[in-house]
Amino acid sequence: MTSLTNLALDASAAALRTRPARAAVSHVGARRAWIAELVGRGTGATFTEPERLARALVLRVVAGQQAEAQRSLAELAAVVGNAIAVSVLFQITRFISVCTLGRLLDVSLPVPSIFEGEPGASSPSPY
Repeated sequence: MTSLTNLALDASAAALRTRPARAAVSHVGARRAWIAELVGRGTGATFTEPERLARALVLRVVAGQQAEAQRSLAELAAVVGNAIAVSVLFQITRFISVCTLGRLLDVSLPVPSIFEGEPGASSPSPY
């Protein structure tokens, strides 16, 4: 994967490493397998159609694949509507910005990954 693709996956993972997100995982019952899929530790088979389309859009945006990203955006909008599809774009740019700042400032996350200590887990994981 390219460094920008890793950046997008790190952004997703970073969002899940915050205390509120970790609490949401335990209280709302978000499945660990789904989180693993989100950060690239699986095939994506557990995703719903909108989740699969949104993830494809993220990966294409950060890879600089504009034409493919436009197609992904259209596919996502056809399923969830224009407003939600544009909201996904805002989230993508938000996480790219946060991760870029974190990496440039060499900032580490304040809490460990939910996968820390497992094979293939990096510890600690910077943005």
